[in-house]
Amino acid sequence: MTLYLLPNLLWLGGDHRDFLPPVVDKIVASLDGLIAESDSGGRRFLSRFRQDARSVPIALLREKVDFLMEPLLAGQSWGVVSDAGLPCVADPGSQLVALARRRGVEVQAFAGPSAVTIALMLSGLYSQSFSFHGYIAKDPEKRQKELLEWEKANGVQIFIEAPHRNRHTFEACLKLLNRDTKLCVASNLTAPDQFVETRSIKDWETLALPKEPTIFLFSSRIHRI
Repeated sequence: MTLYLLPNLLWLGGDHRDFLPPVVDKIVASLDGLIAESDSGGRRFLSRFRQDARSVPIALLREKVDFLMEPLLAGQSWGVVSDAGLPCVADPGSQLVALARRRGVEVQAFAGPSAVTIALMLSGLYSQSFSFHGYIAKDPEKRQKELLEWEKANGVQIFIEAPHRNRHTFEACLKLLNRDTKLCVASNLTAPDQFVETRSIKDWETLALPKEPTIFLFSSRIHRI
């Protein structure tokens, strides 16, 4: 009985063989079932690897984790997958992993694309220390408070936003952050139209951000090679 934490693509139009380690093909072919964020996302993932994707049982991560443990405790091997990226990294799955460990179920993880780490790598920001905050607050006043608090902290500050609020968050960064603070905007990572740009706040101009998955990163520390 093994619980496999499986990577998924960020850009769903890509070929998984270009982004995922070959061992994932072997693991997915052997699975008894899949635990996914959504049924459609799980089916799409399986269809990349198996001709019998429609016959593989899928359970949803939002279901009670005790229920999800039943087939594993019966000796089966199941995978966990996010709709994009890595499970348990800025995505659901940690509660299930914690329970699996308590119940004596083996858990294995495999490397793959993560929007958080890829954005950090491409940003050029000094990343010896960084913090990921998940989604920034929707409320303008709370969002302002968070941005100002994060700017005082050490290291790179990383957060995400719902695509339809990208522009408002970008404009809030330009308005509130120190002029010398470095801001990186990273959209559609790994896709052909990937956009990654890092500038000081004072050097940014109006940007027509697409309503696509976007990572924001900023740091007030200036690092020179």
